Amino acid sequence: MSLPERPGSRQVRPPTAAAAAAVAFLVTACGQPPAAPPPVRIGVHGDPVSLDPHGQAELLSLAILGNVHEALTVLDREIKLGPALAESWESPDDLTWRFRLRPDARFHDGRAVEAEDVVASLARARRVPGGGVGSYVVAVASSRALGPRTVEVVTTRPFAGLLNKLAVVAVVPRDAPAPLAAPVGNGPYRVSAYEKGRRLRLDPVAGPGLPADLPPLEFFPLRDPAERTERLLRGELDLVQDLSPDLLPQVEAAKGYRVAVTTSPVVEFLHFSRSDPRFADPRVREAFDLALDRAALVRNAFRGRAQPATQIVGPGVFGYDPSIPARGRDLARARSLLADAGYAGGLDVRLEYRQGRDAAEIARQLGEAGIRVTPVAHPWPPLFARLSARSVPFYYGGVAAPSADASDIFDSFVHSPDPARGYGGTNHSGYSNPEVDRLVERIGETRSLRERQALLQQGMRLLAEDRWILPLVIPYDLYGVTRDLAWEPRLDRRLFGAEMRWSRPRKEAAGS
Repeated sequence: MSLPERPGSRQVRPPTAAAAAAVAFLVTACGQPPAAPPPVRIGVHGDPVSLDPHGQAELLSLAILGNVHEALTVLDREIKLGPALAESWESPDDLTWRFRLRPDARFHDGRAVEAEDVVASLARARRVPGGGVGSYVVAVASSRALGPRTVEVVTTRPFAGLLNKLAVVAVVPRDAPAPLAAPVGNGPYRVSAYEKGRRLRLDPVAGPGLPADLPPLEFFPLRDPAERTERLLRGELDLVQDLSPDLLPQVEAAKGYRVAVTTSPVVEFLHFSRSDPRFADPRVREAFDLALDRAALVRNAFRGRAQPATQIVGPGVFGYDPSIPARGRDLARARSLLADAGYAGGLDVRLEYRQGRDAAEIARQLGEAGIRVTPVAHPWPPLFARLSARSVPFYYGGVAAPSADASDIFDSFVHSPDPARGYGGTNHSGYSNPEVDRLVERIGETRSLRERQALLQQGMRLLAEDRWILPLVIPYDLYGVTRDLAWEPRLDRRLFGAEMRWSRPRKEAAGS
């Protein structure tokens, strides 16, 4: 991950993948544009939660909508910072940043992307109903246009991580309604068709200077990993995200297909909600924690394609604490704690999660401590709506830091909900610890990167002690891919069409 130091004056970054593609207009020997490539058909676990880029900082939505909307900055496939809509920036003092916009930046309706659009977008990210992007602008005190192409952002305190945070805040037209159901983007793709629950199609944007060889993208929401894999091997899909470890050998053995693997930014976890009073007892939460065997979970549920998690970020994220020990299993202690809490005969719980995850091994392990688990799988969008309403008492899910900084999670997922200031937008459990809140806000005010890292690590230790959120594993990201598609996975799980090319023409499958 890359946390930039404050630049003294002008600072220009290498071009993004989308910008690089925009200068790669290809022509045939006779000077005519090549034939339009066929679409890349992608199987994912569900629909995006929202087509509004400020609606939620949810991984699948970010992965898809990153093709449609750009921000001032961008994190590349290795999570290194670069320019997007801003071609350069400077920081004349510790609190002030000035961004110069690309002169060719246009919305899909033809309007130029101007500084007033940036100002409106930074404000909009805070106020979209149910939004989860406000936590990325908690350090922004004000912003203003200094001209059509220059925007000034003033922070509440010196904040070296601002440029990384802004990579998550898409720029939309200044008159964009909230919520935004028909996106007007500024990226290399536009939304051309959407049948919720069936298909979302993105088409490349045509125009002078834009690439001619970008393939259209078609996203198919398929909840069942087996169905996604079957459709891939039948030639009905070209790329499948979240390939099940159980089905990986089928793809490896199939002619014309390959498995792509990368480290995941996601930490899978269990979290308790204050809506169930039983979980207010720390002995109950500790009993759940001690009943879990994370190494066995890696072996049995992930077939070795994961690693045990000790905290809610992985080793590649700024703020990870290597001193937190692996959590061991102690069934006798777990049963004793439950008995002390008044549950000598055990207790019954519903464990809710999105379809496509497998909670059987978690239920088996907890059952050995007397915790009788009923696993309940739901389609993702309605489950996410219930999570946002904090009405899921016991949840199995995943969390990631999109800017590769642990403050992403502390600001949005851990801090007590505080919509006015942008904190707690994805705190779906209702977790609230005043000591942690003070620490989170102190992290945001700290200038020294070394001190900031120490505070983030202190926060990790406090969360480990509280046990409201139980880290489980860091799964590997597994993809099934046709060999005709030149593409490699990113560390942030984004599915950018600008990074996909056909190595040879794909034969259309019947009925696809």
